[in-house]
This record gives sequence, structure tokens and C-alpha cells, in this order.
Amino acid sequence: MTGQTLKPTAVAEIVDAHALDGDTPQTLFTQIHACLTALGRDVLINFDTGYHGVGIRATFQGEAGDLPRPLFDALYKITSPLLGCEIEDWHDQKQTCGRLMIGRSDGVFLDCEDIDGDWDYQRYIDLETLADMEFPEPKDGSEPLLVPE
Repeated sequence: MTGQTLKPTAVAEIVDAHALDGDTPQTLFTQIHACLTALGRDVLINFDTGYHGVGIRATFQGEAGDLPRPLFDALYKITSPLLGCEIEDWHDQKQTCGRLMIGRSDGVFLDCEDIDGDWDYQRYIDLETLADMEFPEPKDGSEPLLVPE
């Protein structure tokens, strides 16, 4: 699932060439997917959610450099909508942890469980659900809890 090794400057140029500013979850995901396809990379997002909101760590799979900040910010913004596609009554205060694997060619795989161990999910996300979603209004001072690795 990994592509050729690109220099950090080439990665930054490819990311900068892609608009990662979608105003709906479906549009943003389409932009992220196009960027990952151009990069020849897949992404792994480790997440932890709870009373503090959503915290993520995102990395390219395989041997690749750091994620450019615009791509990290887009992944942070799309994480909650992706979780909402599969987790009933999803909100950013629901205590869960796990990972999302976004592949260039095989969709988004969700592997997560709730903190109490009452349920877990291990399946591909139904991305068609994004079409019915909108981003929530931003909270004042909302910043990603974790930064790119």
C-alpha cells in the first residue's frame, strides 16, 4: 500500500497543489483522496476521543516523511465525520480510541472500540454517508490536540 519515496519538498508541493478546503465532509474527503493518490501514499490516523474532544496522530504508511501541516489539518477535520459514518450517534465527546486507515485505492478502514469495551468496529466505512453530512460550526480556539509526527 505504499508508494515511492518522495523528498519532503516534493510532498509539500503536491499537497500545496491540492485544495484541502472542502466546505462539506464529502468534498474534503474527495480532495484528501486525490492528494493521497497524487502522493502515492496511504495515511494512518490514530485517534482518541472523549470529554476533551478529538485528538489525532497522523502519519503516512510506509517509509515517508512527515505530513505537511495542510494535510494534517484536513485529516483532523475529516476524522469526526468519518467516525460518524459508522458509529451510531457519534459526537466528539464519545469515548473511543482506534485508527482510521485511508487508502488510495481501497477506501477507509475503521478499527476502534469504546473505552468501556461495550463495542468495537473493524470494517470499511460507508463513504456514501458523507454526502448527508455537514461540518459543525467551529468552536472558538479549536486546534488539533496533537500535531503531526
